[in-house]
Amino acid sequence: VDVSAEVTLFLRLLGVPVIIVTQPGDRIDEPHRLAFAAARRVIAPWPVELYAPRHLTSLGDRVAFVGGISRFAGRARPARPRGGEVVLLGGGGGADVSADDIAAAESASGRPWRVLGAGSGSWTADPWEALSTASVVVSWCGQNAVADLAAAGAPAVVIPQERPFAEQHATASALGRSGLAVALTGWPEPARWPDLLGQASARGGEAWAAWRTEGAAQRAAAVISAELRTGEAR
Repeated sequence: VDVSAEVTLFLRLLGVPVIIVTQPGDRIDEPHRLAFAAARRVIAPWPVELYAPRHLTSLGDRVAFVGGISRFAGRARPARPRGGEVVLLGGGGGADVSADDIAAAESASGRPWRVLGAGSGSWTADPWEALSTASVVVSWCGQNAVADLAAAGAPAVVIPQERPFAEQHATASALGRSGLAVALTGWPEPARWPDLLGQASARGGEAWAAWRTEGAAQRAAAVISAELRTGEAR
């Protein structure tokens, strides 16, 4: 089950064993507590070394912190060096950033910006080359986006958007503390962009290995397969 406490509990009431994939944030309410207690295993798609919320670590070895799961893990990066373009990677979950905000940031930064998603940007089915060749990627903090940044080794500025349980704020804090990205709490004033992009340019690369995207999908699959074998043996 992907995140949903309601679906997890519904399935357990039907007698179906459940593995739940969780997300960051303050998931300490009663429905989540019941869902975590009902699940056979909990998969957390990030590294425990960088973010270890107590409501999960208290569950002991029932939780598997597998690392960030990206479809790009293991994909070869383009041979050419990163250029001068800034890429804004926007998700589909909505944002509190307007087209005018983005235009002002581009003007103040003195660099060309390419917008992927984020309402006013173009949809790109495969953003791998853009992520791998941008001078800096400005991104929201959803789990897929962060894992893709890690796989690409992208120098990044991450800006959390409002989501339930402060999910993206928790991820941004973890990235900021670890030094993997320049982490903000909201969209900055235009005048700050030159400095922020300069700070981000010094990051990225192999440091992103700490997000453990290599083999993350396989580790998650192994957890599921092991539980399946255990269930068959019962």
